[in-house]
Amino acid sequence: GLVRTPSDFGVRSDPPTHPELLDYLGSRFVEEGWSVKKLHKLIMLSATYKQGAQENPEAILVDADNRLLWKQVPRRLSFEAMRDSILFVSGQLSDDRGGRSFQIDQIPTEPRRTVYSFIDRNNLPNVFRTFDFANVESSTAERPYTTVPQQALFAMNSPLLLEQSALLVKDLDLEKVAADKGIEAAITQLYQRVLARNPAQEEIKLGQQFLEHHRDQVKTPARMSGWEKYAQVLCTSNEFMFVD
Repeated sequence: GLVRTPSDFGVRSDPPTHPELLDYLGSRFVEEGWSVKKLHKLIMLSATYKQGAQENPEAILVDADNRLLWKQVPRRLSFEAMRDSILFVSGQLSDDRGGRSFQIDQIPTEPRRTVYSFIDRNNLPNVFRTFDFANVESSTAERPYTTVPQQALFAMNSPLLLEQSALLVKDLDLEKVAADKGIEAAITQLYQRVLARNPAQEEIKLGQQFLEHHRDQVKTPARMSGWEKYAQVLCTSNEFMFVD
């Protein structure tokens, strides 16, 4: 965010918008023993980093491009963060560290963090190509982000989403919650797990309509239940896929 050309810090690149801040961060980095962890902590605890993405009409007049960092810019999750987040909300994400790598496209899904997946430079899994994985054969300063139909198809049909949606519903036992406490309570519980907030009344009404439409669909090995489809909808929503 401070320099728009991460692969070129030379005289031909755009000048930094906050040169004094870069000098300060550089000096703190050296003073604290070249600790990247401490530098990350300093940045992430700052008021600037913790800003929201709300618009400010006065700031837009002064800095429409947000070069001065007066607001947070919504960021789409990378594939690795997206996969880990889906595993987390379904209650499957493993905290195991290290060890041998695993095949990313295997089913049942390996619940370890995506950073431990096996990368074959001669045969990169298609899911990585779909979500703009960095070129593994050269140095890449910044990963490109594209929006292509294959990404929407992945959200709708991938074995990962279908499997984890079913596990999420099972982990929360939503059908039992709906039977004991009502559909509204079950929808609220699902929202709290996936989006970390309570649903608005309009969202509850839409959820009830969705579940009513799929009420007669009984889960089979080839077909998802209504609750599983609803969980998949929330896990593929923009609110889940973007950091706002």
